[in-house]
Amino acid sequence: MGTALFKLLLHAFYAKLPDMRKPLTVPLLFLLLFTQFTLLSQAAPPLYPPQQEPAWEITSPVANARLRGTIEIRGSAYLGEIFQFYKVEYQPLGAPSNEWIVIRFDTKQVRDGLLGNWDTTTVPDGTYNLKLTVVKKDGNYEQTPPRQVVVANAEPTVTPTPTETPTPTPTVVLITPTVVVVQPTAVRFTPTPTLVATRTSLPEVPSSITLPDMGIVFNSVLFGALVAGALFAFIIIVSLIRRLL
Repeated sequence: MGTALFKLLLHAFYAKLPDMRKPLTVPLLFLLLFTQFTLLSQAAPPLYPPQQEPAWEITSPVANARLRGTIEIRGSAYLGEIFQFYKVEYQPLGAPSNEWIVIRFDTKQVRDGLLGNWDTTTVPDGTYNLKLTVVKKDGNYEQTPPRQVVVANAEPTVTPTPTETPTPTPTVVLITPTVVVVQPTAVRFTPTPTLVATRTSLPEVPSSITLPDMGIVFNSVLFGALVAGALFAFIIIVSLIRRLL
């Protein structure tokens, strides 16, 4: 629509002012491009999605957790474009600092998910350290501090002991009959008016008032200002043309 209007205006100016075609074409073209750029910037989505922040952590199991059987090691191993691979390792407590055994090695990034499974039945019961290492493409790496956990597969499972309930002793209660003589009495009933309360429902009051998004309001005001400026410039140009005529 804007392009068709622009061509129509150019045609009219070319017909009436053949000697001033070039001076008029430049400001009108600039005005049209400025208006279309403003409209597109309001409607067009961002070209690139926002990038996620790097993360390297073990969220499960927690420190000093007692482990049995096969357990899931969960967390994040994410560095974005510079990611190369990650590995999850364990080490018996007291072992040399450079002796670590790999549980899982993978070249796919993980964010808030499963890093690997560890079958604790393959190691003796005891205290172990867990750590996660995320390696970058240039060879550098990020690493979590060692986390102590306890493998306790041989530890018996505690079962609750049932408590004996004492047998109740029956109690014999002797009931002595009592004779009661009731004299009939005439009773006169007087009707009493009953008031019925009517409950009037009150209109519900909203628990919260949602305020408009100030970012949208600011963008609308800025867009209106830009369009008004463009129209003002267009009116000035038309006034100058009329004076020249």
